[in-house]
Amino acid sequence: MDSDSVDVESYRNPAPHRLAGRGLDHDRVEGEAGAIAVMVAILGVSLMLVVGLVFEGGVAIAAKRRAMNVAEQAARAGAEQLDLNAVREGTGFRIDPGAAVAAADAYLAGAGFSGSVGVSGDTVTVSGVAWSSQDPMLGTLGVHFSGTVAAAHARNLHGVVTEEN
Repeated sequence: MDSDSVDVESYRNPAPHRLAGRGLDHDRVEGEAGAIAVMVAILGVSLMLVVGLVFEGGVAIAAKRRAMNVAEQAARAGAEQLDLNAVREGTGFRIDPGAAVAAADAYLAGAGFSGSVGVSGDTVTVSGVAWSSQDPMLGTLGVHFSGTVAAAHARNLHGVVTEEN
């Protein structure tokens, strides 16, 4: 071979010792085949779980908020039930406890919920309204969101209660 010739065979099949310093070790590259595919699969599943938590967490928050709204409206419906005899006699505006409980229960039933209703003085309290959300993605993993609304209160107020500034 003269000085201007090139050894083509050495470029086609380079010796491993020529690639070792460049991070291209032939044996190491073959041993790691598919490592990226496994990492992408793991990251893909993890990303789907995070998206599922975010989406279904939002659905759960909306379900809880709906139950809270229904409890508050049921308490207001109960607080509107005045004792008409007391109003006619001029002895004041008082809540009729039986009618208040019936109205609040009717509102809850109409909205598809159930709970407990109590009347204390001029305050109607609705509590124990159960809620749950449908979890199609996380439900397959056994994750379900549900709970109860602690309490919603409503008072029936008439006339000026506080002084305005």
